[in-house]
Amino acid sequence: MINNLSRPITRSSVIGLRDPNPVTRRRRVAIASLMWGYGITGTRWGSWVTDISNFLSPTLDTVLADCDAHLTAGRIAEAYEVFAHPGAGGVAVENHHGIGVPYITKIPYFLARNSPDGVPAEYPMILDTKVSMALAQLTGYRLLVRPANYRPRPDSAAYERYVSAMHGWASALDVLPEAIEYYLWDKADKSGSPLWSACRAQHALHFP
Repeated sequence: MINNLSRPITRSSVIGLRDPNPVTRRRRVAIASLMWGYGITGTRWGSWVTDISNFLSPTLDTVLADCDAHLTAGRIAEAYEVFAHPGAGGVAVENHHGIGVPYITKIPYFLARNSPDGVPAEYPMILDTKVSMALAQLTGYRLLVRPANYRPRPDSAAYERYVSAMHGWASALDVLPEAIEYYLWDKADKSGSPLWSACRAQHALHFP
């Protein structure tokens, strides 16, 4: 089924992957999310190649099952922590080389959106570098980012608060939270968007 994904791979095509076997379903979704997030050219960013073999190891199915169990129980922070562990100064460290903090959130997002039991009311959202940078630059609110480079702060509690805020904004705007995520990712530097004033008003409510 992975071979039959659309080209280019879209978010909806990854979400649409289905299989009655939960192990197969989770594995397909995780691998497809890597293909969607990294591309299909050897996980290559320019001249930099990312080795993700540590993630695609015999422990993969256990890792994904643990993440899925947390998502089913509504434990978003714990699902995040499957992919990271506390480091020096309380800064989380990736558990799997090549699946760093900006990428971690893509896997629980797709697992939750692909759930055969129905999508949770408040499901994980993607928080990559562009989204965290745009959110910080537009609002001045920097809880979610590392001040030095605006990359997402590796903090499961901050991530859970981000998810809650995105769903709250989406409810107020009557849109999917992905619409706001995409706005932040792609449109935040463009002036004149009618969406931003409403997002900023919700921001004031959620982040006093």
